[in-house]
Amino acid sequence: MLLGARIAITGAGGIVGRATRDALARVGYDVVPIMSPAYRGDERDVVIADLTQTFPDIGKFTHLVHLAAALPHDRRYRTDSSSGRLTRSIDQNAFTAARKYSARVIYASTCSLYDPTCPIEKKEEETNLRIDSDYRSSKRHGELDALQMGGVVLRLAAPYGPGIFLSTVLAKFIEDARSGKSLDVWGGGTREQNFVHSRDIASCIRKICGEQASGIFNIAAQPIRMRELGELVVRLCGAGALRMGLYPDPLEGQFARYSAEKALRCLGWRPTVDLATGVAECLNEEFRI
Repeated sequence: MLLGARIAITGAGGIVGRATRDALARVGYDVVPIMSPAYRGDERDVVIADLTQTFPDIGKFTHLVHLAAALPHDRRYRTDSSSGRLTRSIDQNAFTAARKYSARVIYASTCSLYDPTCPIEKKEEETNLRIDSDYRSSKRHGELDALQMGGVVLRLAAPYGPGIFLSTVLAKFIEDARSGKSLDVWGGGTREQNFVHSRDIASCIRKICGEQASGIFNIAAQPIRMRELGELVVRLCGAGALRMGLYPDPLEGQFARYSAEKALRCLGWRPTVDLATGVAECLNEEFRI
């Protein structure tokens, strides 16, 4: 633990933000959670702010764990273009505040930046990127800004855990299975997704806060095909059934294989929550709309 650290966490109302708040507070850090008005509940000791407009005046902080973004699957943001524009505004406001206090930045980016057509078996941090949307462009700009400040960039695979959005494939599968409905697996179900639990991401952030690492790190686990994911959900729920091929999958056969060897080598981090355990924890969740 770094003595005297005061850590601001943006996106503190999201699944990764909540897990990160808990992980850092548990080891005694002075944590300042900042969340959007959209997530406001009955929580105490949080700062409510619209980061697309301004960063709140919270006084001096030593670290910025910057998780906030206008995610494309959030229904508040109707288009990829608006998600990209708002994410860029959020980043600029947060980084301006971090520069003011010379705070160390930990920036959450995404493995979706990698070129899915690249033939490399496991994509490493130096693998080619494909910036083909406004949202991905905003995340790449955020990465470069964070690196210029000597910060850490975490390229996250698909985060999951308590509080996931209903619009995600995992939440949809669980919702359909526990209602006894068919789980629609598009195409042949060969497309992969790579799920990493929010607690695993939080444990990585906790490690970084106590060290002096910098650069880009993939934070990912083992990939799973959509058919296998559906089978796992049905087995754990004890209900539902797969329905194959009703809809074509435009991403049929796409891989989601990312090497986390650099994170293991430099940070001593590896995922510890296996997918079956993590999915089982979500079975009784109320999903966010």
